[in-house]
Amino acid sequence: MKPDLYNKAVTTRRATIGQDVNGQPSETWADYLTFRAHVYTASAYQKFSASKATDFFTHRMLCDNLDITTADRAVIDGDTYRVVAVNPAPFTSQLSIDLERTA
Repeated sequence: MKPDLYNKAVTTRRATIGQDVNGQPSETWADYLTFRAHVYTASAYQKFSASKATDFFTHRMLCDNLDITTADRAVIDGDTYRVVAVNPAPFTSQLSIDLERTA
């Protein structure tokens, strides 16, 4: 896919695990990457299984080959999505990323 077909601005967030003032584990999310991608909705009438039988995705994102993992979150148009699976797109230097919209 040509970069001019990338229809959305995306910011990925990555968690840092630390400790709060009481010594308890705490998770802090910080912006990690900002880029453009082609994002589209999966079928509204069915859920698609990703790499595991229990993982489902609602959207798919195509982007350049970047450092994105299933531990990351994607923010698109103010909505947050969990990264379900990251797969190299066949015959290209792009990634096909399955996303699940969070509440």
